[in-house]
Amino acid sequence: MAVVVLFHFWPRRLPGGFVGVDVFFVISGFLISGHVVRSLGRGTFSFRSFYLRRAKRLLPAALLVLMACAAATLALLPYARWRDPLIEVVASTLYVQNWVLALGGSDYFAREGTLVQHYWSLSVEEQFYLVWPMLLLVSWRWSRRAADAPGAARRMVTCLLVVSGLSLVVSVVLTPVDATVAFYGSHTRVWEFGVGALLALLPVWRGAPLVRGITAWAGVAAIVVSSLVLDEATLFPGWIALLPVLGAAAVIRAGLVEGRWTTARWVRLRPVQWLGDVSYSVYLWHWPLVVVPAAVTGAALGAPVKVVLIGVCLILAGVTKVHVEDRFREDEPAAAGASCDRSRPRGSLTGGRAVVALMALTLAVAGSGAGVVLARAAEAAEVERRAAAEQVDCFGAAALASPGCEPPFGDAVVPDPASALAQFTGSDVHGQCFMDVRDAGLTWCSGGDPQSPTHVVLMGDSHALQWHPALERVSREQGWRISTLLRGSCPASASVTVQPYPQEQDACATWSREAVRLVAQDPSVDLVVTSAKTNKTWVTEPGEGSFETGVDGYVAAWAQLTAAGIPVLVVDDTPRPRAGALDCLSTAEEADDCAGPRPTSTRSDPTEHSSDGSLEAAVDQAADPMVRLWDPQDRICVRDSCPLVTGNVLVFADGSHLTPSYARTLAPYLREQVLALMSR
Repeated sequence: MAVVVLFHFWPRRLPGGFVGVDVFFVISGFLISGHVVRSLGRGTFSFRSFYLRRAKRLLPAALLVLMACAAATLALLPYARWRDPLIEVVASTLYVQNWVLALGGSDYFAREGTLVQHYWSLSVEEQFYLVWPMLLLVSWRWSRRAADAPGAARRMVTCLLVVSGLSLVVSVVLTPVDATVAFYGSHTRVWEFGVGALLALLPVWRGAPLVRGITAWAGVAAIVVSSLVLDEATLFPGWIALLPVLGAAAVIRAGLVEGRWTTARWVRLRPVQWLGDVSYSVYLWHWPLVVVPAAVTGAALGAPVKVVLIGVCLILAGVTKVHVEDRFREDEPAAAGASCDRSRPRGSLTGGRAVVALMALTLAVAGSGAGVVLARAAEAAEVERRAAAEQVDCFGAAALASPGCEPPFGDAVVPDPASALAQFTGSDVHGQCFMDVRDAGLTWCSGGDPQSPTHVVLMGDSHALQWHPALERVSREQGWRISTLLRGSCPASASVTVQPYPQEQDACATWSREAVRLVAQDPSVDLVVTSAKTNKTWVTEPGEGSFETGVDGYVAAWAQLTAAGIPVLVVDDTPRPRAGALDCLSTAEEADDCAGPRPTSTRSDPTEHSSDGSLEAAVDQAADPMVRLWDPQDRICVRDSCPLVTGNVLVFADGSHLTPSYARTLAPYLREQVLALMSR
């Protein structure tokens, strides 16, 4: 787990350190399968004993850290940041964290992960423990029907090869299609455990020490190369996961062979042995120590602070190993003359009850906090439903149109601040139609009336996505068909945006080109609505700066659409809230105390809160009557500030995007712009 820890502290120095989890999966498959098969061979295997031992070995320390994370969330983080950590503590306690992250579209490589994001791998492991012994038992009984021992071994290996092979195929096929689900999914990781299981079924390799030593070092090299060469842009796991998995398999297969230049000399060093003993607790503690200080201070961690935090992590791990892991794992010695029935260790009942009690306590603490968040979210949703049903005045953006308007629902805030980002990222269009930066291909989604003669397309990055609730409401009122072409950090432009990794940059350029071409060639399209987060950096053209290249790219893309007779409504980028605005709302007496300054700069003179004016400049340069700019700033900000709450509605979901609730209140103003352009 050392490479995973170093990766989380220094992701740029060890960009592929996440493969340490894959190595861990192979080792787990090897150890657990070997234990189960040996027990089956002796006739002593017991499901009760197996699961009780696993629970006592893994759960106490894991639950202790989860309890600490729940307490830290409630005590140290502002209310606006309670939701995801508390829900994920509950999910981690029940060992379904990987599926919560997968189905929620969580980016493993996001720098602002939640306190218990790392429990996804432990959830995969526990799900493996739940199913794997039964599979081994079935394959064992099937193999026992063979007439000879070699035949029995072949049957068992065949069974595991089939299961592991199917899992690998699913991983290879799914990874380019949905990288998030492939990364977190149990079904795409089974084959990694399976590789370890197959090693456990093979006889001990007693080959020449030199050959075994070379094999072990080759395996270590494969793991090191994976850690240094792979990065967050790599489509993983997929077939590329074979490199660290087979590297781990080579180390395990070679075993510890004596010799001056073999791995055994290093493995037997006392610090390495100690680190191996506490590795589980190190893994549990390290990620909260990465997240909590940054979340509380709001600043990036410097190298000296990281070194201190690693030291704290080692101390916590050592204490946890001795006083939690070992204490729960130890069994009372059997009395003299007593039966040595190891299927039911003495002291296990007490330990089992303690584990259940600790799990219940963790669920109670995290669940009560999560319950408060979910209840407030439900109350806010009911307020929004009433506002729509009763057509109240002064709700949301309408409050800015009437000076002196009083909020119709008192102090209510819609959506609840703790659920604002989840409302944005949890929408159907975000989950099903918004492409991640690592996704390949192009996703075209359609909604509304499929028989409508009017077809509107929304295209661009997440700052185009934020307008979908408003455009969807307009389309529903008008009876139109609406389609989307959306990709993270990728605007509809003929120029190329600079991305962190070459693969992402090439994928974005391909997507932009194909998205514009696809829409331009569709005769059913009557209007394109587009927007983009500005302040981007562009791959410059000769003799131009980044700003000019960006403007030219927008103009060229829109020209392809208007040449096909499709008008383009360009929605200017929205202002940004002040830093920490949602956190401010958790403690401020008045929502107005959390307002941010209204942007005053335009055109290549960006501030912290404003765009660079590139969309406005591109519309001016296009000078095409079929290209129209709408600046929504007057519907978001007042004369000198941008409120965080307007007419009971929370304006911003995070530091960049509008909440869907506020976007819906902007629908009447968007409708004016759409109808005006389409009537030309």
